[in-house]
Amino acid sequence: MSRRSLFLVVVVAAFLGLVPASAVANAPNNEPATYRLVTPIPNIGEAPNGDHAAVLVTQPFFFGVHPKSVSGGGTFTHTFAGGSFSTTWTATELVSFQPYGCGLAPTGMTLPANFCGGRAEIRISIATPSGPVDAILTVYCLITDNGQRPTNAEEGIRLLIPGVINFNKSEGGLNRYEKLA
Repeated sequence: MSRRSLFLVVVVAAFLGLVPASAVANAPNNEPATYRLVTPIPNIGEAPNGDHAAVLVTQPFFFGVHPKSVSGGGTFTHTFAGGSFSTTWTATELVSFQPYGCGLAPTGMTLPANFCGGRAEIRISIATPSGPVDAILTVYCLITDNGQRPTNAEEGIRLLIPGVINFNKSEGGLNRYEKLA
């Protein structure tokens, strides 16, 4: 190999080393794991019409990936212009879970190694006086292992009640997924 070719290879390799790789905003999700969802305060979602949903886990809440499983529930409060309505909800299916990693708070503070973040999409059943209503609850926790997370992720929840209302803006919350196994 000529000196010129060798120089070109070295320059290209050095340049590629300086170009940032695309940010990995999540951890691998191809192994069995069990998590407990902890929400010490209510998570608030807002609908475009200004209505709010407050969701809190009040029952032990566990879910597993590979294979998928879920159990638990909590309270749901819908606040609207004319008042509010409070009831309970129960998890019925883990639709998906995308982990972001474990051990690093969004502030950069180190957390216990089993405190994890991610995005869990859960099918739930909300108890109402006229019978159960199905919904999709998405819970976001911004804990990571390296500070990288999807750009549109925000701590809190989103709640879609198909054909009724979509609380598609998080107004805050505090969540964590505790990895148990």
